[in-house]
Amino acid sequence: MDKMRTVLIILMVVMSVGCSTMEQKAHFSAMSNFTYVADVGDSWDRYDPSKPFSGDCEDFAFSLQTVIDGDVYRVKLNTGTYHAVILKDGIVYDNLYKHPKPVSSYPAEFINVMEYPKQ
Repeated sequence: MDKMRTVLIILMVVMSVGCSTMEQKAHFSAMSNFTYVADVGDSWDRYDPSKPFSGDCEDFAFSLQTVIDGDVYRVKLNTGTYHAVILKDGIVYDNLYKHPKPVSSYPAEFINVMEYPKQ
């Protein structure tokens, strides 16, 4: 009986580690297709994040938002610079990190929600 319980626990761990959410898959796809290019001005653009695109952190966040929803936040990093990320269900999706992070361990101060300008 103990052997069977051990096998079931191992199987559950393997399955949970191997699974990822739709949001995590979208973040990975966007990260794979994104090339950072600094803004000359302060323009915000939205792209299809499943295809190659370039821009700055706001462009990345607003593009990913079209797939996973969530709120785009302006944050102040520990370095003192401002940055844009998506916060959804307590998880932060950021182009600076390969993997999403829980908001409780994200190293920044959340300043305000950013709204994409209506066209």
